[in-house]
Amino acid sequence: MVINQVKMREDSIIYNMENIVENIDFSMTMEDMPLADEDKKRLRNCLNGIVDVDEILREIIKKHTLVEI
Repeated sequence: MVINQVKMREDSIIYNMENIVENIDFSMTMEDMPLADEDKKRLRNCLNGIVDVDEILREIIKKHTLVEI
């Protein structure tokens, strides 16, 4: 019984996480900027707590910032 409850909770968390990713992808697609698979993976990692959101933001900002010489 307890195992079933844990499994149901895990399934619910996964469903909610995928729902969040799908909603973000839908919103970005509406702006003609659909998420790449790498973006979706990055979101899942943030939602799971595997990576720090601030760290990911710094990486993305650094990647897309032009350096003036």
